[in-house]
Amino acid sequence: KQRLPQVYVTSGATTSSVSGSGELAAVTVVDATKLDSEIGSASAQNLVVVGGPCVNTVAAELLGNPAECTQGFTPGKARVKVFEHANGNVAMLVAGYSGADTRLAGKVLAHRAGEFTGSEVEVEGTTYSDATISAPSAAVEEEASTTE
Repeated sequence: KQRLPQVYVTSGATTSSVSGSGELAAVTVVDATKLDSEIGSASAQNLVVVGGPCVNTVAAELLGNPAECTQGFTPGKARVKVFEHANGNVAMLVAGYSGADTRLAGKVLAHRAGEFTGSEVEVEGTTYSDATISAPSAAVEEEASTTE
């Protein structure tokens, strides 16, 4: 018969505790991934929209269908913006000037969402760990005020 030793190492008395706060809410995920062509209306349900208006028609709808699809975007930067609809639904847009900018914003959102404040932020950097998260630049704010 073979026997394996069981060794335990402790550093004196140990204690453990569990604490928590807040409220839990059930989340139902239904066909979570869809193409923009599969969405009839950006306000009909809660959405996380990935990609800018040049490649994503839902993003274009959220941004007011700008004549120039890169309007409000700067090379090397991305935006994460929350849109609240009158019916109570929300859409979060994660979009950059390029695919790489959009990917960076997605990674920053996934790993550093606690650092986001307000309904819109701008993300700039090379990796999610060193990216800067800031308020939108003046060009983005100006574009938003002209579309409202």
